[in-house]
Amino acid sequence: LIAAAHREDPAPRRLLFGRALTDPSGEVVEIMSEIFHESATTFFALLRHVSPHVDQSEFYWRAQCVAGAFSFAESFTERLTQFIEEDLSQIDWAAASAFVVKFLVAGMASPPASKSAKSRARQAAPRRRRVARV
Repeated sequence: LIAAAHREDPAPRRLLFGRALTDPSGEVVEIMSEIFHESATTFFALLRHVSPHVDQSEFYWRAQCVAGAFSFAESFTERLTQFIEEDLSQIDWAAASAFVVKFLVAGMASPPASKSAKSRARQAAPRRRRVARV
């Protein structure tokens, strides 16, 4: 799949991996599911284990963000770098991975969005006076 001249360069492998993760075709989804079933199941079980503070629905969307951040970074870097007015041609992928992981860890550890929203709504809502019934 990858030409011999590019086997030492990780960029083509990273791009192929990222594209395979995001390919919607049934055949690719099935193959990727077979290849990554055990590691993905373990990864998401561990992720769930360290985020018991969020409900099932919020966990699902947080997990989507984790998976999406990694697959987008792996496969579509050029789509984002075209909008940033800096030379990003020599991205240090090890450092980039560390940044992404640190950012996602903070997001997974953050308080539940639904609880935060309810708390803010309670604080902002005017208090009603209780009227004594006679």
